Amino acid sequence: MKEIKKIKDGMNLPLHIVQLGFNVLGTTLGGLLLGWFLQEKLGFGLIGFLFGLLLGVFSGLWIILKQILNQK
Repeated sequence: MKEIKKIKDGMNLPLHIVQLGFNVLGTTLGGLLLGWFLQEKLGFGLIGFLFGLLLGVFSGLWIILKQILNQK
């Protein structure tokens, strides 16, 4: 049971989850901003907005995947 709670470098589980949450939130908000910029300022419409949003979400998932793989 103690091994499950122990994370790399002595980081406890709640702090690790909070950091992942901020990473995903930051990249998703960045994707929303990029999507809005593509839609409103450059005139790409809904396709540009969805592209920016998906780019933000996938970069957040990539950060989570990297951190999970680095724990092993």
